[in-house]
Formats: sequence, structure tokens, C-alpha cells
Amino acid sequence: MSSLRFLIGRGGARPGAAPTGPNRAEAASEAEQIRRFNYHGKERCSSLCSLSPVLAPRPPPTIQEFMRSAAREAMLIPDIEAYTRDNREQSVFRLVMATINRQPPAHLRTHYPPGYAAGHRLAVNHTQAEVKRQIKNVRHQVRNILLTGIVPQTNGDLPAIPHINRCAREVWRYLNAGPTLTNGEIDTLLSHMDNIMFKARVAFLRLATIENHFDPASRTVSQWEQIDHHLADLCERGGDASAAWARLVCQKDKAFFGSSPMLANVNRADCVCPTAEEVAALAADMADA
Repeated sequence: MSSLRFLIGRGGARPGAAPTGPNRAEAASEAEQIRRFNYHGKERCSSLCSLSPVLAPRPPPTIQEFMRSAAREAMLIPDIEAYTRDNREQSVFRLVMATINRQPPAHLRTHYPPGYAAGHRLAVNHTQAEVKRQIKNVRHQVRNILLTGIVPQTNGDLPAIPHINRCAREVWRYLNAGPTLTNGEIDTLLSHMDNIMFKARVAFLRLATIENHFDPASRTVSQWEQIDHHLADLCERGGDASAAWARLVCQKDKAFFGSSPMLANVNRADCVCPTAEEVAALAADMADA
């Protein structure tokens, strides 16, 4: 029997035959592989295979979960410059991309589209689009917390609008995701001087989100775009304006929500971020003090 007939008889590959099974994916162009690529797969470590179920650690996260974790970590930074825009050095998007790119080359080759580790533009664009989707997911979860007491819960209940201490605590708990600290432990942590600006940032995010929610003209405008616009403006005006802005936001938050009111007792027209004139006036007063 000839070698060719032997291979056919054994079910081997025939020259010129269309690739099947795994070979079909291998034969696809790199562009097609990138287009089909998904980020659902989990990392695997062969050294864990011999561990018993009791001793083995919990399943590793998917790459999408890794992206969301990096986004949550970035959003913990109290002076982040942009939540949705990607043209700021200190933006959530750029920080997540930097976290990804710090991973070992072998990790990037295994868990990201073909060519990503080498910087191929199509693969990079595909990954960046996925990163933006996962950041959007994180922002949506934060928005839900910020609108507590403003938007009814899934069961239809509308609780009181929480005090900033509780609101900041819940945002911190979600963004950290891992630590199982008590409410008191988180409150103590956020009261430290190193973290005091985080609470001010949450007050700003909440006020801007509520203003966007109440404004009929903003129905098709993301509050995160408006927030980024405020932050870009503050960066241009310098540290005095930023300090005045933070103080005004905290004053408004205390005046509007300090008593944990019900929504019916809130004057919606008052729920707006400080104006440029208000910020400039307070900055001047602070400079003269």
C-alpha cells in the first residue's frame, strides 16, 4: 500500500483538503482570528492541577474580570483626570491599558489577540475596544450607587438619600471588591487625611450624576462626559480652583444630603455643580485668607 493510500486508510490528512477542526482556526487569517477573539477564557496554571479541591485556590479571573479590576483600582484614585476620555495621561482608560501592558509577554501572547504583544494595530484596537466596554460596566455600577435614593431599587423601594459617609463607603467597597472590612473600619480608613479627598471626589461624582439625571436636556448625554469636562476645566485653572471646587461641592453635598432626606424633600433645581463664578470667588477668598 502506498504512503498516500495508507494515510487515507488511516483517516489521515489528504493533500489539498480543506482544514477541519482546530486546523481551520489555525488557517484563518490573523485579522479573522482577531475579529473572532473573545476574552472569556481563564488563565490556567498547570502546577495547580495536582491540588485537591480543598487546597486549590478559587478559579482565576477571566481577562474581562482582570480589566474591570484594573478599572476599579484606577477609579479609586481621587485625582483621576478622566473617567471616559482617553486623551488624558491620568485617565481610567490609560491606566487600565498600562496595567495590561505591564503583564509578561507570555501572558499577553496567551490571553490577548494574536499580534497584541507585538503591538499590531488591529489587535491593539480590538483590546482597547474591549477595555472601554469593561470600564463602561464599572462606571455603570458606580452610577447605581451614586443614584441611591434618587432612582428606585429593583424591588421598587426608594430609600433615603444616604449621607456622604455611607455613599463614599459603598463606592469604596465596590471599587475595592476584595477586602471584607466592616462599615466602621471603612469609615475609619476614609477619615484619614490620605483618603479625605476620595470622599470629596465621591461627593462631586454624586452631585454631577444627580444634576445629569434631573436635567431633561442631558437625557442623551453621559454624566461621565460632563464630569470629564469639569475635570479638564479645573486642570486648566490650577490647584486653587480645584481646592475651591472641592470645598464648594462638599458644602453643597452637606446642605442637600447631610440629613439623608427623601427625594421628595430635595429641591431638584439646587442640585447643580458649582459655577465657574462661584469657584473663582471662593478661590480668591481662600487666597486672601
